Amino acid sequence: THPRMDELARAGVKVAPYGFGSTRSNNWMGRIQRILPGDQCPSQPAPGLWREADLVVVNMGGISDGLPWLEHLLTTGRRYAIIVQANMVAFWPNDQLAARLRRVYGGACRVFFVSEDNLRLFRIQTAYDGDNARVIWNPMNPKTPEKPIPWPSSKQPIRLAMVGRVEPFAKGQDLVLEAFACKELAGLPLEVDIFGSGTWVETCDLQIRNLGLQSVRMAGSASPSEIWSTHHALLMPSRHEGTSLAMLEALWLGRPVVSTAVAGAIGLIEENTNGFLIHEPSKDAVVHALIRLHEARNRLEAMGSAAARGIRERMPADPASELANQLLTAASSAVEGIAH
Repeated sequence: THPRMDELARAGVKVAPYGFGSTRSNNWMGRIQRILPGDQCPSQPAPGLWREADLVVVNMGGISDGLPWLEHLLTTGRRYAIIVQANMVAFWPNDQLAARLRRVYGGACRVFFVSEDNLRLFRIQTAYDGDNARVIWNPMNPKTPEKPIPWPSSKQPIRLAMVGRVEPFAKGQDLVLEAFACKELAGLPLEVDIFGSGTWVETCDLQIRNLGLQSVRMAGSASPSEIWSTHHALLMPSRHEGTSLAMLEALWLGRPVVSTAVAGAIGLIEENTNGFLIHEPSKDAVVHALIRLHEARNRLEAMGSAAARGIRERMPADPASELANQLLTAASSAVEGIAH
């Protein structure tokens, strides 16, 4: 299990693994896959735990990932809340799916999105008009340093870091490779290190070699302190996001962000103040944003300072506690409802 889950267990929280590596999960997911064509859900998912819970929280990567679970919770009268971590234009529900989503979202005591833009898009995709939806801040890793990290001693070349899953469908690493193969960036003192693991690591490394890119490297894993002590800015050409934790972390630690204008970045990145917006997920848009970054090279440190100040002014002091309080309120109302 994840070390953070072990900490929860030691603190007295009842933890039962349902990750894809667990026996329970394999049996459970197999049952879902067998039953999904009939739009049904297993009759007793995690029965002991769910019967004891005052509130079930379903945390989803997208808007429909946990739909079978949500339909089961709704039809069996359980109280539940939904957390949605991302949304995207590339996934558009048809009429039937939109109707199912309206039903389960409408039955939730709370629905949380991590960006205003994700919620706006969901309302358009599904014609959802419920008043139970809220926008929350994603809490950063508690091990993130409290203070900004000093600016790297070397100012040339400008070193950019991509931090996150190596998964082009979401994170856009392919766009960076195409951009650095363009003549417009040739000769500019820009370098990119790609940090993280994922489904495209080996292929990405091979494509870097195929394109003969000297300024792009696979960098494996590293801590935030290690990354931002030697890098000047975050590069995030994502095709879709929620509110990226890598972006929040970079801003918090005093680094400007170059990001596509998606979801949380739209409200947090101010052009030429704390970063640069890539206006669409395309090679040309990445190139143009990096050229603007290079033109502002003498102001990047000041932009990093503005980033650190700005995120501290906007982010709640303890986003995790704020979410916990909202969940406790929802759970309390569930208990009161049962009592009445």
